[in-house]
Amino acid sequence: MGLKTTVSLADSSDNYKTYSANYIQLTSDYSKVDYYTKLLSKKQKGSNRYKRTLAKRQRKLMNIKNRQADFNNKTCSEIVKSYDTIGVEDLNIKGMQKNRHLSHSLQMKAIGTFLVCLKTKAELVGKTIVE
Repeated sequence: MGLKTTVSLADSSDNYKTYSANYIQLTSDYSKVDYYTKLLSKKQKGSNRYKRTLAKRQRKLMNIKNRQADFNNKTCSEIVKSYDTIGVEDLNIKGMQKNRHLSHSLQMKAIGTFLVCLKTKAELVGKTIVE
């Protein structure tokens, strides 16, 4: 697990793979969310333009969430199919999010949800995860 590449894999036969989502697109989407949030602060609550801008912001947030979930599900499925035993770093994600320099990157990468997805898929198939 890392901030530059989301997942790095290495096995006993010196095969090395890295998985990383399209974070350039995610950063532009997050900047759009910030833009819509700024617009919302200038609108009168309850007005039609406020509701329209709020809908745009929520749509963009849903788009980000779906893109992260898609990457997590596809990558976790591929990892679980390829390996019988999976070793994962024991990360203190809550503590890392308190660091203001790391928190945004951790949010974009959705490392916590990736680990939960990996553990769930491994349990369903019967593979083991070692932390």
